[in-house]
Amino acid sequence: MIGLRRSGFVTACMVALAGCVSPLPSMMQATEQSNPLGAHSWVAWAVFIALGLVTIYGVDLATHVVWRVGFDAGRRLHIVRRWLRLIVALAWMGLGIEDLIALQPALSPVLAVVLGSLALVALARPVQNLFAGLMILLQGRIQAGDHVEIRDVEGSIDSVGLLQLRVRDAGGQTLLVPNRLFNEAIVTVSRSTKLVPALGRVPLQGVPDPSTLDRARSMTLLSPWRVSGTPVRVWVDGGCLAAEMQTWGSEAVDPARVALESLLSESIEAQSDD
Repeated sequence: MIGLRRSGFVTACMVALAGCVSPLPSMMQATEQSNPLGAHSWVAWAVFIALGLVTIYGVDLATHVVWRVGFDAGRRLHIVRRWLRLIVALAWMGLGIEDLIALQPALSPVLAVVLGSLALVALARPVQNLFAGLMILLQGRIQAGDHVEIRDVEGSIDSVGLLQLRVRDAGGQTLLVPNRLFNEAIVTVSRSTKLVPALGRVPLQGVPDPSTLDRARSMTLLSPWRVSGTPVRVWVDGGCLAAEMQTWGSEAVDPARVALESLLSESIEAQSDD
């Protein structure tokens, strides 16, 4: 819940700021005209801010609960949550700016310049990531399943998005790489169409039970050296437990074989522990 509150803090501040700006013209007009209805502006201000905060935190709480109970394992709803929070904040800011321009039309060019400058500063990197992502998708430079090396990141690409790529490293961890890095650094790509099989063997002590084969197959499927979307094969070959998977090029065969033998040994050890 602490992370949930922190995630909505910035948006809440934007809503509060916009709420302060929005009733400002009406309050100033009420003061100038000595209108006692100025108090109603404060009431409206409080109600609008309360509704905005309730909306933001309601969406945050709903998406968090759905994720916690396991119905959104891929956290897709969190994308919807971010967009809803942004829409609410922009709507509030738009209301405040509209009233301010209506009060002082001469400020319109100045506000346009200031807001444009702020937008360029705030959205510089997202815009760069977006254009880089569009170029990647249109040109087909990289695809899911390719092996990529960029700066300190190396691994297989799980998915290509408009803003970032999901890369699985040799340790099995998923890394999010901004698309703009593909225009700022040297990138080495091994295409998934040029596959080479990697084979690993580990001696057996006795006859393995079916659970050992299933465990070894599952671990092989999760290996970061396997090209995503390619099949794996696990079988008993004489007195050895063997596994085969597809990897990128001849240079990746040796490290892939070492990784296969390591996970096969772990599967056999897990059987011994059972």
